Amino acid sequence: PPFGPNRSTDDGLFFMDPPRHTQVRPVMNAIFFEALMEVEPKIKILNDHLLGTLDPKLALDFVSQYATSMAAGAFMEIMGIPDGQKGMPPVERQMVALWTKAMLDGHDPNADLKIRGAGGSSSLALRSYLSALTRDQTRRDPDAPRPKTIMEGLRKSACPYVPPALNPDEVTNTASHFALGGYLSTEFLITTGIYNLLKHRDQWDAMSNGPGEKAIEAALWE
Repeated sequence: PPFGPNRSTDDGLFFMDPPRHTQVRPVMNAIFFEALMEVEPKIKILNDHLLGTLDPKLALDFVSQYATSMAAGAFMEIMGIPDGQKGMPPVERQMVALWTKAMLDGHDPNADLKIRGAGGSSSLALRSYLSALTRDQTRRDPDAPRPKTIMEGLRKSACPYVPPALNPDEVTNTASHFALGGYLSTEFLITTGIYNLLKHRDQWDAMSNGPGEKAIEAALWE
């Protein structure tokens, strides 16, 4: 990655080797499931809002008008990136989105040096932000019975008295991996899922007339 400043730090979940990965993975699975259940109603509201902004009489750029915004909104909610205060723009979410996009662009080894440099700078900025956010979210509600976001879960998993006791590097790098992997993969899944359903209208009709869980599971395996 640009600058390579994180190579000497302990890996996050996505790049951990056994036995550490085996210790951390079940804990993170539980955190992710809880966070997903917590934000599901908000994601449904976001979906309804985005669909409500579309004009059925006009041509649709599905990626830019729906998939990108849906992926970004879902990511911000499940991670626990603060929304803007009432009457104020969501500055933090805008900055996280800009940093994440710059990091993704900068990971291209064939990209211009300026783009790779911006990716490296954004990587440092995002890591610093995520590191601070884990501490901030714990202070907001220290008596919460269970983590409501991935960032809260990561912070609670860093408690030195509760296995697997993630160290600060592992917390920050795991959060960063979720930012890169989750953001891009969600947009890709939404886009390719709709594309394949449009190609196979029998599957579209089957999902429209019944529960769509199997179709979603199939898309995840693609």
